Amino acid sequence: MSLSVQEISDLIDQFDRETKALRSEILEMCWHMRGAVSYDEGMLLNRNDREIIADMIKKHMDTTQKSGLPFF
Repeated sequence: MSLSVQEISDLIDQFDRETKALRSEILEMCWHMRGAVSYDEGMLLNRNDREIIADMIKKHMDTTQKSGLPFF
């Protein structure tokens, strides 16, 4: 497989965006988990586990909003 310089540059940019998005997702998950999951532990989670945790966080946020309880 042979790529042009521009294609390589585009691929690097794509990888950079995906890496930043993953880090952001994991840091947000760690914040919501209040330290129950560290950044290092979050980086070791597979995609399915991260999706399950994200769904759980969303459900808890929805419940908190509906109940009127404070959310930090």
